[in-house]
Amino acid sequence: MLATLSHTAQLWGWRGSVSYGGTIRQINGSAAASRQFLPLGSVSMAQGRHSVQGSLSYAHLNQRDPLQTDTRNTNLALAYRYDLPQDKLGAELNTNYR
Repeated sequence: MLATLSHTAQLWGWRGSVSYGGTIRQINGSAAASRQFLPLGSVSMAQGRHSVQGSLSYAHLNQRDPLQTDTRNTNLALAYRYDLPQDKLGAELNTNYR
């Protein structure tokens, strides 16, 4: 089951959207049986030629078989962009923690 919500946002002259949600799923049968919980959130804002984006997600994979290893994974992504008349200048940061 996947559910997400998005809202428009305005803060200090910046406009954009904020989204959050998550996925819950259950896999049955064999050694791959597991329960999974995957929340996520993101923001995208712009003001003039500037824009910023960010997202955070987390995955908790809970294996039912005691011989299998449970896994937790966190992802963070940040980005900045400046729009020039004919070009775009930007920087991104992506991290994964497992």
